[in-house]
Amino acid sequence: MTVIIFQKLWTVISGGSRRQKLRISQQITLIDRTGIAHTGIDPVGSVIIEGELWKAKSEAPIERGESVRVKGTEGVFVVVEPIR
Repeated sequence: MTVIIFQKLWTVISGGSRRQKLRISQQITLIDRTGIAHTGIDPVGSVIIEGELWKAKSEAPIERGESVRVKGTEGVFVVVEPIR
């Protein structure tokens, strides 16, 4: 029990797990990549890019299955735009 509490506390103090930090750094390499809207995005939803599921934001509504391009990142979200 003490070990679990310490691990959780360390994760909070250190600013997140290694996986979370890796995922955020991966977002930067996704800029200009294309993918498919996994859900409708209005203004938030999810997309699949290079086989991975990402939380997404968009200024314009995007329908499920529509092609998208990554414009940037905002926190844990990739910011996408529809490809029309």
